[in-house]
Amino acid sequence: MKQANGFQRFSAYFIDISLLLFIYIILMKISEQFVPAKDLYPPVSAMSLYSKREMDIYKISVSIGASFLLIYQFVCHYFFKTTIGNKLLKIKRLSVEKEDLKLIQIFKLCLVSILKYGIVFLPGPASVILLFFLMSVVSEVLSDYIAFTLLVLAFSWLILTPLKAYRKNDKVTWVEKFTKTRVYSLTSEDK
Repeated sequence: MKQANGFQRFSAYFIDISLLLFIYIILMKISEQFVPAKDLYPPVSAMSLYSKREMDIYKISVSIGASFLLIYQFVCHYFFKTTIGNKLLKIKRLSVEKEDLKLIQIFKLCLVSILKYGIVFLPGPASVILLFFLMSVVSEVLSDYIAFTLLVLAFSWLILTPLKAYRKNDKVTWVEKFTKTRVYSLTSEDK
């Protein structure tokens, strides 16, 4: 078995995230039948201007998304041994010994998923906290720029760290080192 290339891995990740987002949107649309939309979605405005109620709505929606991601990761890896994106692209995450994942490795993968999720959704609240502590120095407008900069840096880190690993000879990302796993391309004999 050879390790999967970066394009396969990114494509599988994109498929998984797109699928989760699609299901999440459908579930939220169904929820709108029972709960008013203003209570489901935070407003599209600067987070520094959010009221306590709006920040609570943001926290709840992020928590629902994180829970959904955790359930997806755990169920796919524990019961089906791979995610839907990996299955479609014929790649599989295995332990370093090329065995199915152990429960501890699945938990570590879930932890990494939450870390990645948090990196994307924390810049807004981080800028609000920064604005609170530096009220006299940082204006609300500057706070929004800081949040956007943090978001761009977070996305850059999520995209560039795997690419950096693929430029090396070992092709091992920090996630694989942490979880002691590798992602392999499946051939007809491996299935």
